[in-house]
Amino acid sequence: MKDRRVSDWLLLRKLKVSLSSVHSLNQSGRRLCPRTSIFFLPQPISARPQSSHVVSSCLSQWSYVKFFNIKSVCSASAGRRRASHSNSFGAAMEVNGTANILSSAYLAVEYVDSFLPGNPLQEPLKHAWNHMLQNYSKFQIATWGSLIVHELIYFLFCLPGFIFQFLPFMQKYKIQPDKPETWEKQWKCFKMLLFNHFCIQLPLICGTYYFTEFFSIPYDWASMPRWPFILAQCFGCAVIEDTWHYFLHRALHHRRIYKYIHKVHHDFTAPFGMQAEYAHPAETLILGAGFFIGIMVFCNHMILLWAWVAFRLLETIDVHSGYDIPLNPLHLIPFYAGARFHDFHHMNFVGNYGSTFTWWDRLFNTDSQFMKHYSQHKAVKSD
Repeated sequence: MKDRRVSDWLLLRKLKVSLSSVHSLNQSGRRLCPRTSIFFLPQPISARPQSSHVVSSCLSQWSYVKFFNIKSVCSASAGRRRASHSNSFGAAMEVNGTANILSSAYLAVEYVDSFLPGNPLQEPLKHAWNHMLQNYSKFQIATWGSLIVHELIYFLFCLPGFIFQFLPFMQKYKIQPDKPETWEKQWKCFKMLLFNHFCIQLPLICGTYYFTEFFSIPYDWASMPRWPFILAQCFGCAVIEDTWHYFLHRALHHRRIYKYIHKVHHDFTAPFGMQAEYAHPAETLILGAGFFIGIMVFCNHMILLWAWVAFRLLETIDVHSGYDIPLNPLHLIPFYAGARFHDFHHMNFVGNYGSTFTWWDRLFNTDSQFMKHYSQHKAVKSD
C-alpha cells in the first residue's frame, strides 16, 4: 500500500511537470494570457487505464487541468479546481518561479488530503452556509458578517485568560505572577479596544465586499475548499504576516518614533489576552496591513478570510495571554513563538519582534537576551 502511495505521488509530480511544458492554448489554438496556464487533455484522466486512484480521484470528470500561479482552489470532494488571480502579480510570478512553488505546495496538500477522513460537520455547516446565502446579501455577509465574526471570536478567545485570574491553581502558569491583572487596567484596555474595533477596523472591514467583488472571490458552497487547504492557506498567510510584522514592529521600536506610536501597546509590561489589539490607531493600520497581504495572495473563497481572522486572533491572544499553559496545541506549530516568548518582549522592550514564529529573531539574533533569560529560568526551575 505504501509503495502504491509513493508511486501515486510520483505520478502526480510527473503529470505536473509534463503539463507545465505545454503551451497555453484555447480551444481555437490561440495562446492564452501568460498569467494563466490551461492544459487540455484528450480525455478525462480517470478514463486512462494507467492512471492511479489518487489522480483519478483528484482529476476525474475533467477534460483539462488548470495550474494557477497565485491563487487556486483544490477541492478533492468536488473533483475540480477553480481560481481567481491578480492581473498585476501574475506575470511576475511566471518569471520568478513562485508559481511552481505554490502549485507544488498545493499538490502536496492535495496528496495529504487524499488520506484524511471527511469532515463530520460538513453537512450541518453546508446547511448553515446555504441558509446564510439565501437570507443575506454578499455585502451583508462580507461587512456585518465579518464584524460579528471578529468580535465574537476575539472576546471568546479572551474569555479563558479573563477567567484564569480568578483561579488560584492557574497562577502557577502565569509568567509574571508578581504583576496581576487589575480592573483598572482591563477597563482601560476595553475602552481602547472599542475605539479601535469600531473606528479603525470597521471602516477597513467595510471594504471587504469590494475586495471580494474586485477579485471575483466566490461565496457559494460548491466553491469552498476542504479544510486541509484552508489550514495550509492560513499557514501561508501567517508566514507572510509574521515577516511583515517582524520588520515593521522592529522599526516601530526605533528610539526616534517609539514614544509616538508603539509605546501605547507597551503600557502593560505584563500582557493579558484582551490587550492583544490594544495599540495606537497608527500601529493598528501599520502592523495590520500584514494581515491583508496574505489574503491578497491566497484568498480564493470568503471562508478563508474568516478562517484567517480566527487563526490570527487565536495566535495573538495566546501570545499576549500571560500564561504559559502546558499541552497548548498551538505549540505543535513548527517554530511557534508562544506566550513566554512574547511576554519577554513586553517585559524587556527589546528583542522578540516576531508575531507568530521565531525564525526571524533567530536569524537576526534579536532573541539573544530572551535565550539567556530563558536558560536561567530553566536552571532555577530545575533546582
